[in-house]
Amino acid sequence: MMNDGVSHGLREKLGLRMCAGLDGREGRPAVFRSRALTDATTEDIEALRALGIEVVYDLRKEAERVSNPEPATVCDAFEIRVCPVDLQDDESRTQETKSRHVKAAYGLPGERMRFLYGVMADHADAVRAIVRKIIADGKPALVHCANGKDRVGVVCASTQIACGVSRNAVMADYLLTNEYNAEMNRRDLAHYAGLMPPDAVEVLAAMFEAREEYLEVFLAAIEERYGSFDGWVGLSQSGKFHSN
Repeated sequence: MMNDGVSHGLREKLGLRMCAGLDGREGRPAVFRSRALTDATTEDIEALRALGIEVVYDLRKEAERVSNPEPATVCDAFEIRVCPVDLQDDESRTQETKSRHVKAAYGLPGERMRFLYGVMADHADAVRAIVRKIIADGKPALVHCANGKDRVGVVCASTQIACGVSRNAVMADYLLTNEYNAEMNRRDLAHYAGLMPPDAVEVLAAMFEAREEYLEVFLAAIEERYGSFDGWVGLSQSGKFHSN
């Protein structure tokens, strides 16, 4: 675990951590990432403010925000920017995961997630807008979706790369999500193991993990479509944004 000032309690409860290389130094923004703040208490919010966080980027879709609203105290404490990133039917372990027909719905282990990271590349304009806002704004920010893995993973990785963090460090930080979500994943998979055959649970396990191949799908699609990552995000050699 990194030493970023985040308490053990917030790490466990929210999966909160600072993005590697985005610590507010050397002209880079301070960016934290987490799961949803649905269960955040007044004490949790005070702890987030103590970290200097001013802006919260909520990447969830409207249906997710309605079914799992965040406390009014979150809205009172921070500037909230609702920036949905389309992940199609990823409503956080709900619909098809309650069914016994997981393999029919999601295919082989990893297949569904590779598809969904491609979907996020299809919505690259939305991701780029968030990245550019985080960097141009410069305000200490928290980025979250539901489980703090896929949408957050893509936005934070893109922000890190745009700020000059090495690809190896970016990938290691993305994969660190597995450590932060380990207990949640163990609990959920144990639950589904009592409802589904082992091959279906294997499919879900692949969906619950962050895997290098998933993020690579997104990055490869960006480079194929836009020629380069910098060409997509709109950074010139001077580090300034240009219009795309």
